[in-house]
Amino acid sequence: MADSMLQMLRNGLPVRTMGEKALIVAVAICLMFLTPPNIVSAYGDSFVRAVFRYGQYASIAVAVAAFALRGRLSVFSVVAIAYALFGILTALVGGATFSSGVRSTLPFVAAALLACAMMPRRRKELLWGVLLIYGAYSVVNLVVILMVPAESSVLHFSEISTLFGNRNSFNRFYIAAIFASFLLDESRGRYISVRSVIVYAVAVVQSLVMPSATALVALLLVTIGYFLVVGRKLRHVLTAFTYAGLYLTAFLAFVVVRVQGVFGLLIESVMGKTLDFSGRTLIWDAAFDAMDPSHLLLGYYRGGTSPLGSIWSGQCWSAHNAVLDLLVWGGLAGLLLGCGLIGLACLRLWKTRNERRSALYSLYLGACFICGLMEAIMFPQFGLFLGMAYSDSFSDERSSEAERPRGSLHESFARTRLANWNNRER
Repeated sequence: MADSMLQMLRNGLPVRTMGEKALIVAVAICLMFLTPPNIVSAYGDSFVRAVFRYGQYASIAVAVAAFALRGRLSVFSVVAIAYALFGILTALVGGATFSSGVRSTLPFVAAALLACAMMPRRRKELLWGVLLIYGAYSVVNLVVILMVPAESSVLHFSEISTLFGNRNSFNRFYIAAIFASFLLDESRGRYISVRSVIVYAVAVVQSLVMPSATALVALLLVTIGYFLVVGRKLRHVLTAFTYAGLYLTAFLAFVVVRVQGVFGLLIESVMGKTLDFSGRTLIWDAAFDAMDPSHLLLGYYRGGTSPLGSIWSGQCWSAHNAVLDLLVWGGLAGLLLGCGLIGLACLRLWKTRNERRSALYSLYLGACFICGLMEAIMFPQFGLFLGMAYSDSFSDERSSEAERPRGSLHESFARTRLANWNNRER
């Protein structure tokens, strides 16, 4: 019985018999547990936290099983698995339990592997699942911001936070929803749909009502970038490597060298930020100071006492920069593996840089890189899109693959003629 069930799974029978709508809902539920609202950990009672904890374990298991049965082993998936293993090792070395290590690293990797398992055959269902859960998050968040007074409820527990966390974290789900809708439009050959306009408008309104300067800059890039990449002329320029290069330049300039004084008028008057970026430079200094030789390879585990010290209302558990966050919590191993995943996705997108689909994935990465200048980005949503970008199919590749059989057929025909000629010569 067990053997027959395993054979059915390998043949994809449950997936084929499951309706598209059911699969979309299953993806949305899986992502909900991988990326629960902040209110669950902040204010949820023990029962609710237990439900989401075990739901997360189950979602991780489902994603890994889906990849094991339907995915293909690739350099990307090997690096992702290594990233997970080193994350668990960091937790164990830091004195945490194995389950704590799983929950700290595997949601990101599970989302990436889920994308690898579903792309490209089930891309529509995956994208609709992403849009369903993160579009719902975005709409609910906007309703809470507009309808629930600040500090009157756990749904809106401060001027800058809602049930989905701090305003700087809203972009994680609404940017994912926007690009899921954009990619669905691209699949159907549409310029832009009413659905995409609504999803985009919901994101913009909540970012204006509860503003985050970083998120607004990211949305500005999305707005301008989208209209540039729907045409073909600039796609070969606006690649993922272009955005990554700009990010590294900004990282060196603002985080390492600290040239923000040169842009004081822009930062203080236009963006409404202080020159220390609301205290972030203090955290960056603490992150650099924390990297002593004993933690250089594996970094620190997010538990106990934070190496970043205390700031604002408590201990700081984010380095408030994508590179430094990888370095502090993963060491050189985590930094190299995390950057390796991003680099592999960028390389795949560069090879298909003339396509609209590839340009949209690149633009998503560009928006995340902007956020990554001031915040961490290695969350499940980012891992999901890295996996999609690496595993999706592109027409340039499909056309080249279609040409290969013709080339091999000509070669076979030539070899046959040569063999016949040799026979006649004998």
